Amino acid sequence: MRRLAVRAAVMVAAVLGFASPAFSYPINVVPVVGPSDSTPAPGAFFTATGSNFCPHGTVSFFLDGDFVGASEANGSGNASLLMQAPLIPGAYELKATAVNCDGVEGGRELDVAFSQIVVTDDTGLPDTGSNSGIPLQAGMVLLVAGGGLAAVAAIRRRKPTAA
Repeated sequence: MRRLAVRAAVMVAAVLGFASPAFSYPINVVPVVGPSDSTPAPGAFFTATGSNFCPHGTVSFFLDGDFVGASEANGSGNASLLMQAPLIPGAYELKATAVNCDGVEGGRELDVAFSQIVVTDDTGLPDTGSNSGIPLQAGMVLLVAGGGLAAVAAIRRRKPTAA
């Protein structure tokens, strides 16, 4: 009789929610990482943000395989890190890794997310402060004036015709 009462109490506690799971992290969720700006200028700062990692776990960020820094994920599994874009324009791989919630390290047991940033230097031509409009207008005025002078000179050089 006592065993039956204990079993009934355990079942009621489980149904009412007194028993909590070992962790509340969704197992089948794939981690995601992305930059705040996917096309930063060379040397510009951007924020790399990762989500769906194990809550309160350490998330390591890499840029083209080079370790940049680490950040602790919050209770929702989100982590972010302020990063500086490389000085040389090009495409770079952004990667975030963390040990999964089971605490197993190595191989397939790591949570890994990939993204890409493209560092662009599309500033165009530098502003030198010069304006080519005025010299072009002056050149047009001189061209017209020169054409007019040539026409006057041609008329004056004509020989009078005999009548």
